[in-house]
Amino acid sequence: MKVTLELERPVYNHEAFTTLQYIRGVANVHLWREAAVSKIVLSLQGRLLAALFKSTSSEDTPFGTVDNHKLFKLSQNIFPPANVPLTVKGFTLPKGTHSFPFQIRFPVLSACHKPQPWITHLKTTLPPSFKFRAPSHEGSAKVQYWLRVKVQRPGRFKHDLVSEQELTFLPLDPALPPPMLDPVYGRSMQPLNPKNLDSNIPPSTFRSASGAGRRAYSFVLLEATLPSPAILYIQRSVPLRLFVRTHATLANDPPITLRTLGVAIHTSTTITIGSDSATWTSSRDLVHISGLELQLTGSRANGGLSDEISRDLWKDATVRDVTPSFTTCTVIRQHSLVVTAGFSHSPEETVYV
Repeated sequence: MKVTLELERPVYNHEAFTTLQYIRGVANVHLWREAAVSKIVLSLQGRLLAALFKSTSSEDTPFGTVDNHKLFKLSQNIFPPANVPLTVKGFTLPKGTHSFPFQIRFPVLSACHKPQPWITHLKTTLPPSFKFRAPSHEGSAKVQYWLRVKVQRPGRFKHDLVSEQELTFLPLDPALPPPMLDPVYGRSMQPLNPKNLDSNIPPSTFRSASGAGRRAYSFVLLEATLPSPAILYIQRSVPLRLFVRTHATLANDPPITLRTLGVAIHTSTTITIGSDSATWTSSRDLVHISGLELQLTGSRANGGLSDEISRDLWKDATVRDVTPSFTTCTVIRQHSLVVTAGFSHSPEETVYV
């Protein structure tokens, strides 16, 4: 006796399934001779395995904290039919191959079990299939989904037959926590005199912001905006807009020129298990342009300059192979878009904003 799974291939997202699709297929039971079967159960389930490792010194053997988290489990009987009651002796199937069709789909929200009291359990959108390994083996995380069919046989000495197939899952849209529903823009400004450059002002990142404080000296302000909610789609262009404004005291200064432009995705991965927590960050460039000579010629009001940088500079930039942002009980993965630009009155005195 042998049991196998045969799936219809998914329609969208290449080989990934979403919550809008049914996973359809058949469970095939191959019998070399007639045999009794109590029932056949199909289950779809997911789990999150997270681990943190550390050592007290370089010579110590690393020790770690591990959490094996069941995200959800859905089960359905595909044999016998629902209107046929179960029997102790089971149902005798003749020799040959028997196919049992099924359809099932992913839930929208996780429904994790709660065996560990030290874990804060969250009811969140189901995370995508995911695999992460931190540098120097300091931590790891893995989200797995699989389909499982189990043929239960009557009799104490007859073992059940099981077949499994791992699936790739991709949420249709990420969950939107409240901050993402606020106006989405980032601002950063620097004085045009590089001698007064403030290194404590970060590049422009996307977040909710009420604005930036005024400076008593001349400055250039870079404002970056995304449509709200701020969602970037894989294999699509970045819907970014960049605006430049200058302080009114620059009215009689030479024209301002854009010298460099950079757009990058910064990613942070946080693993929290009980009282232990660690975060790792990485960055991937979408645009990196230097040697520009783009003079800003926008409108002036009260002596100050206001201009929008042409989107042609990043029209070909697309987001590639990035796991969507997600939040679970033990792992959080978030992305932010970081924009840097260099401005000056002359090539020798470029200020980065």
